[in-house]
Amino acid sequence: MSAGIDIKILYLDNDAMEVGLSVRNGRFGGSIEFYATHDVLKTIAATFRGFPKSADDHRELEVGTFDPSFAGGGARFELATSKRGPVIIRAHLRADGTLTTTKEGESVDLELVIEPASIDRFVEALDLMDVAVSATAHLDGAAT
Repeated sequence: MSAGIDIKILYLDNDAMEVGLSVRNGRFGGSIEFYATHDVLKTIAATFRGFPKSADDHRELEVGTFDPSFAGGGARFELATSKRGPVIIRAHLRADGTLTTTKEGESVDLELVIEPASIDRFVEALDLMDVAVSATAHLDGAAT
């Protein structure tokens, strides 16, 4: 299992889109599908753009929903710097409970180690990504 984050547009209409998101750190992984407006790719790119600007740069992002009364899932990302140089991304994913017997759904928490240059390439891919079904962007994770 290679480390990284993958984003793929699964469905699209005039008002919203369904996005597939998978996160893997080499040991653990998870994937969700969430609903968002068409500007979600720009929101993700804006959060990741230029990270890290300093040794104490810290950013957070939430997409989708964590409310089990709504369809779809959600993802929370926390971007932080480490003393060793690479960036640490903490991810929390929540899938809705439609495929499980639990009302709350399922979730996974994991950390990824990311080189700053990989973030720059990811932001560029998001900037160039068409808002079209099957369009994708990938963030390479470092080997852990």
